[in-house]
This record gives sequence, C-alpha cells and structure tokens, in this order.
Amino acid sequence: MRPGLSLIELLFAMAILSTSILVLIGIFPTIFSEIRQGKNILLGTQIAQLKMEEALSQGFDAVASSSGNIPKEALVNGVTSRATFNYSVVVNNLSSKVKKITTTVYETSSPLKYIKLETKIYKGP
Repeated sequence: MRPGLSLIELLFAMAILSTSILVLIGIFPTIFSEIRQGKNILLGTQIAQLKMEEALSQGFDAVASSSGNIPKEALVNGVTSRATFNYSVVVNNLSSKVKKITTTVYETSSPLKYIKLETKIYKGP
C-alpha cells in the first residue's frame, strides 16, 4: 500500500469538517440573540434602579405611582442598537407609616421578560 490519503479517508474528513462548519454557523444566531438579551437585561436593570431612586428621593409623603417608556441606545461590540423600555412605579400604602414601592421594567418587544424591584419605606416616628 502506498503512503497518503485514500479517497474514502478524504471524503470522511470532508464530511466531518462540513458538519462542524454547519454546526458553528447554526450557533451564531443564538449567540447574537443571547448578547441582545443580556444587553436588554442590563439596560432594564439600570432603568429600574433609576426609577426606584427617583421614587425614593420624593420622600414618604410625596412618593406616587407613575409609568411611561424610555428609549435607550447601546453600543455593543461596535454595533449600536436601540430598544424602548416600558416602566411602572406602583406605590402601595401598607399602613399609615409604611409604603411598598414596586418598579417593573420590560422591553416593549418582549413584555414577558421583565425586571422587578421592590422596597418598603417607613415614615419616621
């Protein structure tokens, strides 16, 4: 037998290489989707924290429920993407000296995935 690759060995090698390349190409859409979802979670969390801080800064007697939307722009790996987030701040009176503030934020295109922050504030003695 002569040294080198036979035609069958070459075909097997090409089949393995082709399959590997197709698998890698199929993974790319999932990777980009996960990057976008991670970016939106980060932006949504920042908005939720901002709205919670705004509510807390109003003081116990002035804090009130609110809602709206915020367009955000982010640069990820050199690509600028835009998303609009809806938010709601809900204030519940638990007693005359305790209020619960709940901040919920979600991206307009995926309302089932949301960020929710809750805290309670107390009125001094």
